[in-house]
Amino acid sequence: MTTENPLISIYMPTWNRQQLAIRAIKSVLRQDYPHWEMIIVDDCSSSYEQLQQFVEELNDPPCVVYA
Repeated sequence: MTTENPLISIYMPTWNRQQLAIRAIKSVLRQDYPHWEMIIVDDCSSSYEQLQQFVEELNDPPCVVYA
């Protein structure tokens, strides 16, 4: 990594808004910039498994979910 291409960290807190979070993740994935990571923090949602499954199916290491 160089100063020309710094790592961008995206922090996204969420709670019971899995569909909105998935939409936001898809938006980030459509970007052209390659040096990024996304940290998703789910604050004990009642159905966080849906979000976790979506991220796991991406098989994309820059996305991590903490629940």
